[in-house]
Amino acid sequence: MFTTHLGVTDTLVPPPIPRPPALCLGLLLLPGIFVLGAARGVAQTWNGSVRVDYQTTPGAETHGGLLLQQYYLRVIDRLFYKNQLSLIGNFDYRSGRPGQPPEFRPRYALQLSSYGYGGQLAYEPIRQQSGTVQNAQSSRRWRANVFAQPLGWPRFTYDLQRLRDTLAEGRGSRDRWDSYGLSWQPRASVLSASYSRQMRTQQQTPAEILEVYRVGGSTERSLPWRHHVNLGYNFDRTWSQRRSVAPGAQDQHTATANLSGQPVSAVNWSAQYSGRFLAIGPRRNTLSNNSADHLASASVTVTPARALNFGVLRYFERIGDRVNQPGNRTDYWQTRLATEGRMYRQIRAFATVYRIIYTGAPTGRQYSDAYLLTLRGRPFRHTDWSSELSLSDQHGRQTERYGGSMNTYARLEPLPNAQAQAGYSASLTATQIGAIHISEESYNGNLQYLPSPDFSLAGSWGLRRNRLLMTKWVATWSMTGTYRWPSFASISMNYSARHIQTAPNVTPVPGTGKNPSTFVAELLWWADTRTTVTAQYNHQNDVAGLGHESWGLGFSTQF
Repeated sequence: MFTTHLGVTDTLVPPPIPRPPALCLGLLLLPGIFVLGAARGVAQTWNGSVRVDYQTTPGAETHGGLLLQQYYLRVIDRLFYKNQLSLIGNFDYRSGRPGQPPEFRPRYALQLSSYGYGGQLAYEPIRQQSGTVQNAQSSRRWRANVFAQPLGWPRFTYDLQRLRDTLAEGRGSRDRWDSYGLSWQPRASVLSASYSRQMRTQQQTPAEILEVYRVGGSTERSLPWRHHVNLGYNFDRTWSQRRSVAPGAQDQHTATANLSGQPVSAVNWSAQYSGRFLAIGPRRNTLSNNSADHLASASVTVTPARALNFGVLRYFERIGDRVNQPGNRTDYWQTRLATEGRMYRQIRAFATVYRIIYTGAPTGRQYSDAYLLTLRGRPFRHTDWSSELSLSDQHGRQTERYGGSMNTYARLEPLPNAQAQAGYSASLTATQIGAIHISEESYNGNLQYLPSPDFSLAGSWGLRRNRLLMTKWVATWSMTGTYRWPSFASISMNYSARHIQTAPNVTPVPGTGKNPSTFVAELLWWADTRTTVTAQYNHQNDVAGLGHESWGLGFSTQF
């Protein structure tokens, strides 16, 4: 089904890259066209944004702050009625910490969009430094992409990227990435073909080249008697040349198939298959290495009554099949019986029983059972409640044969502007049915109070215990308050803390016996509909008992 010999030799040379000079020349002429349109002043639009933030850096080892500036400018001009030309500039300026130089990340882009074709030309010069001259690094990235899709014809795309990194010592690398793509969608089908080539060149070292050829297609159809089919296939050929490794290639075939249907109203069925076949070409002094992965499943669901549901699932998976060496196998049957009914008042009960039979287990035939019971509804007015209990029985297992979980959740609305929530969850394990114990459990709750549309209060609390980690209790809580002056400003405050209580026989780690906490206050002022000013204060206590304070200011506007 796939090629095992790719004809790769030690002197394999990749094919040359086609370079369309007319395309590159057209992209260079775009700025001139934009200037001509701007001079005419036809349908021109300007917009942008400015954001400046200053944040102090806590800690005794550094003093000062970090300044972040972001500027965005976009100019749109419409040429020849159907062509829209946009010039975009994005400027990101970050001043470094004390003793470090700033970092400037500009990005310039020119976009052309129209009916059936378009393109973009982008340039990003970046220079960053990590405190010393030896760590200085600069990079320049060019990217150009175009697409064309005449009415009723396939879509063609071309993408070109060039990246050049330069270090302070004179070392550096250059990357070039070319990609061509062709796609077509005739009548519920998708056909595609693409080619990409990535080449990295460093000083005094051979170039690293990676080429990928890809073709694929997919289709979906409706069949008689309410059936549906979906088929897909992809083929990839990868050629690589790296330092200290002989050139080599590999072929990969991927196939998928899905079939589903409903022959009668009470029966639904489906089947899926996916396979991947990989063939690695011969390298120097090596043999071909072929492998395959298979995954298949099929299911049937029967609903004889509204409150009764029965299903059967067959699953098969084998990963890493090789010549004379079978891969890892997973093979099982699963049966499911589900029912539901109404209980007290508006409470409904859902019960499901599973049985899984493993036929491909390494230790032989095994099976396990699972039971799930769910209660959900509104037992009282303004009260929502749900509980879920699950148990599992892994037959033949010597330790922790039984497992399960329990979850309970309730939501109360005692007042129209107040809401309370509470929950409990636990994990259960046992070796014998009469010795079930809780391995992990947690409690949680929160309260929300909104006395007015502009004022809100909220609080949350959690308690968790894990017996396996020898931790007695871990408690967390937080409180948040927000007040808003309409069309003027808003203020919010948040306090959160964590308390860890270890078991008596566990010695705490020195320097970590404190309980961390955080307090954050933020003020937001709307200067006008497009301009905001923010101020923030942060106080944090770490596990060592040390306190850190920081504050920040921000300014943002749009035009």
